[in-house]
Amino acid sequence: MKNGSAVFVTGFFILMSTLFITCNQPDEKGEEWEAPRDADDFKSPIRNNLLAEEKGKEIYNLYCLSCHGTYGFGDGAAGASFDRKPANFHQRKVKAQSDGALFWKITAGRTNMPAFKESLSEEQRWQVVSYLRKISEMEQPLKLPVALRPDIKVEHMMKVDSLSVRILQNQVTGNLWYTTFNGNVFEIKNPDSTQPQSQKIFSASDHGITSLQGAVFLKNTLYLCGNIVSNDRKTTKGRLVCYNLDSVNKQPAVVFNTVEYAANKTVFDH
Repeated sequence: MKNGSAVFVTGFFILMSTLFITCNQPDEKGEEWEAPRDADDFKSPIRNNLLAEEKGKEIYNLYCLSCHGTYGFGDGAAGASFDRKPANFHQRKVKAQSDGALFWKITAGRTNMPAFKESLSEEQRWQVVSYLRKISEMEQPLKLPVALRPDIKVEHMMKVDSLSVRILQNQVTGNLWYTTFNGNVFEIKNPDSTQPQSQKIFSASDHGITSLQGAVFLKNTLYLCGNIVSNDRKTTKGRLVCYNLDSVNKQPAVVFNTVEYAANKTVFDH
């Protein structure tokens, strides 16, 4: 009987350990985070939605804003260093999720997102869901930069991708480009028209720089530099690549990679 009990306890411990690891680690394939189907059956008990949104905003600003951003675009400073970027609540695939699915994710958590089952009451979690629905319909207000010289006029030109960090000009063609912290490189098309548009030219999967910090043109060659995280974000290394835009082959040439060094897990780790 004692041996049977020991086998049961050992098996139970292994099972629970496996469940814990599975629920708290990203899947190897990098698949989308999906709530179980029965989560759709969870229904909000909220009756006063205006009050719930107000309370949800207070909780969001305390626990969620640093990663998901003020307006829920997934552009919070703390989340910029994550391998898995925080959810953008304005994306169609996020808005399409049921209230129950959002409630389940807030409750269970995953990887960098903590589980709030213990720290927030059930009512508070539903209040956050109410605010997420509101924030997903909000537009980020435009804050124009202030000109430092009287002979410079600042005007709104176009909306750009989230996490945009740098704008640059190709001196050969005169075209404007911009880059994002998560590795995207855009060229602005028709900048002098009433409807300029941006076209994504390169991404992190093209040049391998997951945290893109620097960009500059030298003639018609584009140089990009930044960091590549590794070893579960414990280490990182610097990388500089260049694209010769005159070449038919748009593959990047690696100028150098630094040796790996200990990461401090901040957006300034370069």
